[in-house]
Amino acid sequence: MEHRWRKRVAVKMPVGFNIRSHAVMRNVSASGAFIETVPLDRIFSLLHVTFMVGGSMRSVPAYVVRVCGDGMGVEWCTFAPQAIRALLTPVKSVQRRAYENA
Repeated sequence: MEHRWRKRVAVKMPVGFNIRSHAVMRNVSASGAFIETVPLDRIFSLLHVTFMVGGSMRSVPAYVVRVCGDGMGVEWCTFAPQAIRALLTPVKSVQRRAYENA
């Protein structure tokens, strides 16, 4: 049984971290995200997830907390960092509808 602290919001957003260039954040919440990629990082590895919000590049430090065949779950180093709050605000309206229609 999975246990989550916060509700996840579905997204389909390209992200980068450390030296990787191809990864897609599939869902995001105030506490973490699932990133679809070749999972090479080990549990508790520290990485910086980078993405575009409002036309500017943001970077959020996170720890790898789960690794599976199609990606990995990460937990933000601080709960609800500002960049994630900025990301979640439009997701609830415009981006969520775009994702559902894709």
